[in-house]
Amino acid sequence: MNMVRQTSQAASNIMPPAPKGGDAAPALDASYQSSESARSGSDGRSSGRSSLVSFDAPSRASTSVSERTNRLSSAVIDAANSSKTRLSRRRKEGQSLARLRLDALRLHGREDDLIFLKDELFALKKGRSQQDAILVAGVSGVGKSALVARGLKTPAEKMGVAYASGKFDLNKNALPFSAFAGALSELTKHVMTQKNAGKIKADIKEELGDDALIIWGSIQGCGELFSSDETESHPQQEDLGGGGKEAVNRLQYAIRRLMKIICSSLEAGVVLFIDDLQWADASSLDLLQSLMQDKAISSFLIVGAYRDDEVSESHPLTLSIREAERLGSSIATVKLGNLEGPSVQSLVAEALGMEDEEEEVEFMAKTVFKKTSGNPFFVLAFLRSLYDDQLLEYNFAVERWRWDDERVSHALMTENVVSIVLNKLNKFDAGAQTVVKIASCLGASFSIELVSTAIKTATLKDIQGDFEGVADIDVAILDCIGEFEQEGLLERDIDGTCSFAHDQIQSAANGLIPEETSDLFRGQLGKTLMDHLDSALLEEYLFDIVSLCNCSSDSLSNLERHGLGLMNIRAGMKASNWAAFDTSCVYFQAARELLEGMSWENEKDLLIKLYIAEANARFVVGDLGVVESLVNELLQHDVSMWDKFKATEVLILACVSANRFDEAIALGLNLRKEVGFKAIPTKPTTFTVLKEFFKTNRAIKGRSAEELASLPTCTDERVIIGQRILELLYPCVYQANPPMYPLLTFTHVQGMIKSGTNSTSSAAVVSLGMILAAFGDIKRAKEMGKATELILDRPGMREAKSRARYALEGFIFHWKAPLHSTLTPLLNGYLTGLETGDTESAGWNICVRCCFSYFAARPLKDLRDEMTTYVSVIDQLNAIGNKYCTMPFLQAAINLLESSVAEPWLLSGDVMDFADTLQFAKQNSNEMVRSHATVVQLDLFVIFQQWDAAKKLLVEAGDLNQILLTLYHSVRLAFLDGLISLKAAQLSSSWMERRKWTKRAKKTIKTMKGWIKKGNVNVVHTWHLLSAEYAVLRGRNEEAEEQFKNAAKVARRNGFRQDRALSHELAGMYYSGKGDAYWADHHLKKAHEVYLEWEAKSKVEHLASKSKYPLIVEKV
Repeated sequence: MNMVRQTSQAASNIMPPAPKGGDAAPALDASYQSSESARSGSDGRSSGRSSLVSFDAPSRASTSVSERTNRLSSAVIDAANSSKTRLSRRRKEGQSLARLRLDALRLHGREDDLIFLKDELFALKKGRSQQDAILVAGVSGVGKSALVARGLKTPAEKMGVAYASGKFDLNKNALPFSAFAGALSELTKHVMTQKNAGKIKADIKEELGDDALIIWGSIQGCGELFSSDETESHPQQEDLGGGGKEAVNRLQYAIRRLMKIICSSLEAGVVLFIDDLQWADASSLDLLQSLMQDKAISSFLIVGAYRDDEVSESHPLTLSIREAERLGSSIATVKLGNLEGPSVQSLVAEALGMEDEEEEVEFMAKTVFKKTSGNPFFVLAFLRSLYDDQLLEYNFAVERWRWDDERVSHALMTENVVSIVLNKLNKFDAGAQTVVKIASCLGASFSIELVSTAIKTATLKDIQGDFEGVADIDVAILDCIGEFEQEGLLERDIDGTCSFAHDQIQSAANGLIPEETSDLFRGQLGKTLMDHLDSALLEEYLFDIVSLCNCSSDSLSNLERHGLGLMNIRAGMKASNWAAFDTSCVYFQAARELLEGMSWENEKDLLIKLYIAEANARFVVGDLGVVESLVNELLQHDVSMWDKFKATEVLILACVSANRFDEAIALGLNLRKEVGFKAIPTKPTTFTVLKEFFKTNRAIKGRSAEELASLPTCTDERVIIGQRILELLYPCVYQANPPMYPLLTFTHVQGMIKSGTNSTSSAAVVSLGMILAAFGDIKRAKEMGKATELILDRPGMREAKSRARYALEGFIFHWKAPLHSTLTPLLNGYLTGLETGDTESAGWNICVRCCFSYFAARPLKDLRDEMTTYVSVIDQLNAIGNKYCTMPFLQAAINLLESSVAEPWLLSGDVMDFADTLQFAKQNSNEMVRSHATVVQLDLFVIFQQWDAAKKLLVEAGDLNQILLTLYHSVRLAFLDGLISLKAAQLSSSWMERRKWTKRAKKTIKTMKGWIKKGNVNVVHTWHLLSAEYAVLRGRNEEAEEQFKNAAKVARRNGFRQDRALSHELAGMYYSGKGDAYWADHHLKKAHEVYLEWEAKSKVEHLASKSKYPLIVEKV
C-alpha cells in the first residue's frame, strides 16, 4: 500500500528541549528583564507593590510608632520575599515560554498513517496480522523514524509488545549485520526482563545447541541469551562460523530459529524496526528477506525505513524487496511525502504555542512552506535558525512569539539542511568542533573512549585540535559533548556511547573537515586508533578502524602498506567468519591492492591465504568471474598440492552453481590426475563399469555394516584430496553424465577400503547402496544404508547428514519400507541441511519429499499448498535444479485439483510449461530435470487415458533409468511404461506392433515381480494392475477380474488413492467392454468416490463425461 502523507517528528530530534533552571540564553534574559520593567510601570501595578500596600493598613489608634515601624519592616521583608518568589516563578515560566516547543510535537498530516500502524500493531497482538513486513519510504527528514516511534514504539510499550530497533550507518556499511546487532541487543535486554527469561534461555539452548555459538560469534549484544558455559568454552570467534555459503545459510537459519523461540515465548508479539535500509550490506538484506519469508515465526512484524530517493530500481534493497514479494511475502509500503501547506501551518502554530491562533502564523507558515517545501526536518531547522539569528523572539509583554514577516521572508534557506546545521556547528569553539569531527568519522553512534584516545594520542594537528595543554582532556571532551546535548545535536547513552540525533547532523559534522584533507584526516584517525587501542578494543572496532586507515592508503610507505594489508586480511577473515562475505570481499580486495607488487617468493603463504579466502568469498556472493581470475592467477605460481586443491575446489563449486557441469568434471578429474590418481573415463563402456563393479564387490565382500563403519581413519592428505574431489563431482555426473556415476562410486569405495574413512566416506557408501539397488541387490543396498548411518554417527560427520539422508530415503530405503514412511525423514534431512548450511542437500530433501508425497497420493489440496510453500523455500535456497524438478509435481497437483483447467492432462499452467522445462534441461545439460518432468507428464497421460500421447512420449523419452537410477521415480516409471505398453498392444491393429508392446510389458511385469519377491511393498498393487491388463490382452477374463480386485484392495491397504481409483476405472472399462453394465457401473462409481477422496476434481469431471463411458449411470 502507498500512502503519501507527511510527519515532522524525525526532525524534532535535532532541536533542544526546553532547558531547566537558569539555562536560558542570555539574549532571552535581557528580553525578560525589559518586559518585566515595562510591567512595573504606571500602566500596570506590579503584584509586589499591591502586596506592600495591603501590609501597610493597620489602625494608628491601636499601635505605637515603634510597633508600627517594626510591623512595617516585617511587612516590607515579607512582601519582598513574596515578590522575589513570584518573580523567580515567572522568570522560570518565561524561560520555558521563550524556548521553541520543538520536542514532543504532534505528527501533523500523518493521522491516517498512524492509524494504519496502530491497527497493524493491534492485529499483531491479537495474532491476526496479515503483513510479513512494513516498509516506510521517503526522503531524508520526512519523518520516517518518528512515524514508527509514534505509531509502533510508544503504543507497543503500552500494550506489552516487545519493540527493538537498529539503524544502518553510512560510515559503517562495512560492518556486517550492524543494524540487526543493535536490534537483537535491545530485544535481548527486553527478554532478560521477562519472568520467563530462564525458560526462554533453556528453550534456546535446547533448540539451537551449538548453533547458538554462530549467533554469539556474529551478532554482538546477544550473549545474555546463551549460557555462559557455552560461550566461555568457545572463546575464539574464528572457529565458530565455518566457511562458504554454508556459513551464511547456517547463520540465517539459526537467527530465524532464535526469533521463532523468542516470538513464541513473548505472547504479545515482537516488532523489529530496522532503519536506513538504503545503507544495508548484502548479508543483512539476505537476512531481512529470510526473516520476512519464514512463516514459522509467529507474532512477529519486521518494519524497515529507507530513503526512496537514494534507492534506484537496480538498488540491492529494491531487488531484495521484489524477490521477497515474488516469493510470497506480504509487504505494505507507507510512502511519506513532504507536508502540505495546512499541515505546515499547524506544525508552526504548535511549535510557537499558538494552536488556538493559527491565523496569526499564516504568513509565517506560508514563508516556511515556500522555503522548505514542507520537509518537516527543514521546517524545524529553519525555525531554529530564525531563533538562533534572533529573527524569532519571545515578547513577555504580550506573552507570545514575535517576528517580522518581511525579515523572515528574506532569511536564507538553502536546499540542503546540512548547511543550517553546519553554520550552527561553526559557532562552537575549535575544541568542540574537533570532538564532533572525530565523532562523525566513527559513525552515527560512537564511543566517547575512542574520541578521547584519538585526541590524546594523535600527532596530526587537526585531530589534536585545541586540546594541547588541557589538564583533563576527558573532562573537556565531556563538556563539549554536554554542549552538543544541550543544543539537541547529540544524545548520550549510559554505556559510554553517543549518537547523532539525526544523520543530517552527522553529515554536517563531517562537513567541518575540509574536503581536500578529508581522506588524510580519516586515515590519520584510523592509524592513531590502531596504534594506541588495546587488543580488545582494536578487535571490537576492527572494521571501523581498518576502513578509516584505507582512506589514506595512497600516502603510505611500502612498509605501512604491508602492515595495513595484513590488517585488511584480518578484517576480511573476521567478516567471512561472521558470514558477511560481501564485506569480506571489500577488505580482501583492499589487501590485494595494498600488497600488489610484492614478491610471491617472499610473501607466498600470505598471498595464498588471501587469494583462496577471497575466491571463496567471491563464490558466495556470486562474483564467479573474479573467482576464476583469482584461482587462475594463484595456480600460475608454485603452490602446494593442498593449496592447489583448495583453490580448485572453489572453482569447481563455482562451475556447479553456474550449471557448468562438464567444466567442473574436467577440473576435478585433471586435479586428481595431478595428485597421482588413475584417470577415470568420461564415457565408460559397459565392460569398464562391470569390471570396476566386480572389483568393488570383492573388496567389500563379507564385510558387515559395522565392519565398514569401523574402518580406521584416513590421514593420507593425497587420498583425502582425491576422495574430496570425487565427492564434489557426484552431483555433476549424476545430472550431466550419469554413466560416470558408478565409476566414481567404485573408485571412491575402493579407496576407502584401502586407506580408511574420512569425512567423504558416507557419500561413497550411500552411493554404492544406490548402485546395488539398481543392480537389484536390495539386501546389500540396505546393508550399505545401515553402514552409512553408522558412519554418520561418528564425530565430525554432521555436515554430511543431510546429503546422506536424501540418498538413503530417495534411493534405498523405499525398496523395503512403505513410501509414506520416507516423508518424515526427508523433512528432517531438509532441516538438518538448513542447520549445517548445506542448502543444496536441504533442497534435494524437500524436492524428493514433494515428489514422494505426490506418488503417495496425499490429498491434493494439502499437497498443493505444501508444495507451493516448498517451491518458495527452494527458490529462497537458490536451488534452481531442485526447483525445476519439483514444479512438475506442483503443476500436476493443480491440474488435478482445479476443474477449470481445459486440458488437465497437459503438464502446463501458471507454475511451469512442459516444453519450456525440457528446453531448460537441454540448455543446462540437466537430465534429472528432464526425467522428473517426463515421468509426471506420463503420469497425467495415464490418469486421463491419453494413450496415444503417452506412447509417443514414452518412445521419445528414451531410457530414463540411467538418470533416475533407484529413485522411486524409476519404480513409478516402470509401472507407467508397463501400462502404456499394454494399452498400446490392446489398441494396436498391427500384429507386429502388438507383439513389440506386449514383449515390453511382459519384461516390466517380470521385473516388478522380482522387486516384490525382494520385499518391495510399494509395487504390489501396480503389479496386480499390470497383471490384470495383461490378462485382458490375453483374453483370460477370470484372471483379469481377480487381479483388478486385488489391485484395488492392495492399493487401498497401502494408501495409494490414485492407483486404487485407476484400478476401479480400468476395471469399469473392462466390464463396459464386456457389456456388463452392473459391474461397470459399480467400479466406475468406486473410481468416482476415490478420485473425490483424492480431491481430483478435474478427473472426476473427466470420468463423469457420458461421451467417454456411456454405461455410467446418471447418478455417478
